[in-house]
Parts: sequence; C-alpha cells; structure tokens
Amino acid sequence: MSTVQLKRSATASKVPLVGDLQLGELALNTYDGRIFFKKDPGTPSIVTVVTTADTQTLTNKTLSAPVITGNITANGAVGAAGT
Repeated sequence: MSTVQLKRSATASKVPLVGDLQLGELALNTYDGRIFFKKDPGTPSIVTVVTTADTQTLTNKTLSAPVITGNITANGAVGAAGT
C-alpha cells in the first residue's frame, strides 16, 4: 500500500503561498481543517477547496438544496423566489 502525503501545517490561519505549491498539488491545514490548491488561469493564486469550520463567502455560486441551521445575517437587500 502506498501513502500519499500532502504538504501540511498545524498553524492557525496559515495558507500556502503561490510558490509553495505546484499545479495539481494539495496542501492541508490540520489546525483549521482547510484544504488548498494552486489555481492558474493566467494569474496564479491559492484557493481553499474544503473547510470544516470557517465562514464561507459565496459569490456567483449556485447552491442545490442547501440546508441551513442556525442564524442567518444579511447585509443589504434580501430576495426570495419560490417557496
């Protein structure tokens, strides 16, 4: 059996830099529960793909059948369609 080992950190809020990862390589922050990868559509950047306990900012995203628990806070206008 082979072991796959990701680049990892156990330091709170630590995010890899663009130069730390190759394209296709993943990094894991075990303290925050976040997984990162390097994206390069012309300008390289680091993207968070998984988070276990972090605030998520959704911009131009579509959610299919979301289940929301807890409180919702909205800044600005809020609209709803359907039921």
